[in-house]
Amino acid sequence: MPPLSALRENFSLMVVEVTKQVEETHRALNDWDSGLGESIRNRDDYIDRMKDFISRNVFRKLAESRNFDKSVVKILKAGLVIVNNLENIADFCTNIVRQVRHLDDAGFLKQFDFDPHFEHIHKALATVEGTLFAQDLDTALEICKCEFSLDELYKKDFHGILQQLQAPATDSAPDDAQRLVTALLIFRYLERMGDSLLNIGEAIIESVVGEKLKIHQYLALRSSFDEAHPDDPPPDLSDPGTLFETIGETRSGCRIGRVRQATAGNRSRWAIFKDGSLGKLTREKENIEKWECLCPGLPPKLLGFQAKTKYASLLLEYLGGVNFQEIILEPDANLLAEGMNHLKNLLEVLWEMTWLEEPANARFMRQLLDRLPSVYKLHPEFDTPAARIDSLELPATNQLIEELRVIERDLPAPCSVFVHGDFNIDNILYDAIRQQVNFIDLNRSRQTDYIQDIAVFLVSSFRLPLFEAHHRLRLNFVSDSLYDFSKSFAHHHHDETFDARLALGLIRSFVTSTRFVVHPHFAREMFLRARYLMETMLEHHRPWNEFVLPRAILLY
Repeated sequence: MPPLSALRENFSLMVVEVTKQVEETHRALNDWDSGLGESIRNRDDYIDRMKDFISRNVFRKLAESRNFDKSVVKILKAGLVIVNNLENIADFCTNIVRQVRHLDDAGFLKQFDFDPHFEHIHKALATVEGTLFAQDLDTALEICKCEFSLDELYKKDFHGILQQLQAPATDSAPDDAQRLVTALLIFRYLERMGDSLLNIGEAIIESVVGEKLKIHQYLALRSSFDEAHPDDPPPDLSDPGTLFETIGETRSGCRIGRVRQATAGNRSRWAIFKDGSLGKLTREKENIEKWECLCPGLPPKLLGFQAKTKYASLLLEYLGGVNFQEIILEPDANLLAEGMNHLKNLLEVLWEMTWLEEPANARFMRQLLDRLPSVYKLHPEFDTPAARIDSLELPATNQLIEELRVIERDLPAPCSVFVHGDFNIDNILYDAIRQQVNFIDLNRSRQTDYIQDIAVFLVSSFRLPLFEAHHRLRLNFVSDSLYDFSKSFAHHHHDETFDARLALGLIRSFVTSTRFVVHPHFAREMFLRARYLMETMLEHHRPWNEFVLPRAILLY
């Protein structure tokens, strides 16, 4: 028997039973009958058993999945999500019946209009089976949108009941608070059925697209392409010529995907799609525009921007080349040297162009304190208390940071430049063919001390978990190269406290980077380097222009 035949048959039966459950719940609300309540409870047990039976069969099929086409596997996985959410809908029906039993007069519910809620639920349930097995993306979207409609209905009913609860009781309008709360809970269960339908629709979308996409992400993707290419149809992710694949996710939860859209003439158009918080992506959009004005072609082109209440999305040019982390892993030493030379030349131009003769303080210790709870959560041993060994006093980590905060206030940079803000080696691209450097992930760009970018770059290369000698030699070359360049730049611009501020930046980056390093020995190595720099700075009692950064701190 084909792998989906048995699943479809049992799946169809479960949809029918859940639909009956919803229908009888609807009837029970309009005209309460204790017999209906008993029928709903009995059917709920049957639906639970059906869900377990289907799930076991799906797991067995997945165990045999090496013999199946990928599309079959995706449908099987979606089926697991769907049957669980169908069971949830049946459970909500049972919960509604329990609420009705609390009422001393079920006729109280006749003042409320439940019909619109059930119309949306019935419409969605009627399409679930066909949509999954036909891989119908448009209908899957309609199932998802049912959740939006139920949310709006619930909001309206919630405010109506709230007004009644706030109104003073009179002889003509007695105090029905308990009954009103019961009605509100019933509406809440109907709203939660919408959440389950949303999960069902998104599971079908994932089975079609091959990637997990929230409904708002899919709609934003289509809208962004429509904005960027108004004369072309939006990408059809069910079309084999179209591809969406996740290529990363930032630590702040921003999803990054690569999209290929087939165009006329059998050509493909590539773009980068980012979806995340409104604030972050709005800042990134604004910073891309600033960088484009400063240095055309440096950031990716902004193709589209969609903003909602909480979320935003960006559609960006897909840039060629590779990031510096990948270059370091390549055996081609000439490519690494060439890329570093182009990067240093670019930085010099950008720093000169955006140089402002005004003091700037990056507040590295403030940045460190903001991230310290995450560090201690992964590495609680770094939260060292004060200790004494004979006459040697060892201050607590937090005490060292607070003492450095005081020092940092009186140690500003003599100038400011417009920095990348998150200058990790994987946020810098180099295209050897065009011999061009590009910056990506620009939401933190701002005018500040250029040490901000230098310290982040140096530690982002140091913290790569590569321990073979040839890899460490390349990483050490990168660190030496950027340090020598930036030190020379500081000398020519009479920046006499460069090393002292770089020490502060390295302390910040060494410690905060450990929250992404699980390897205990390597994380400890980074933390001890930061601790050494802290103590070295606090023991320095001469002018800060005499402070010399111990170069060995950068090498491993």
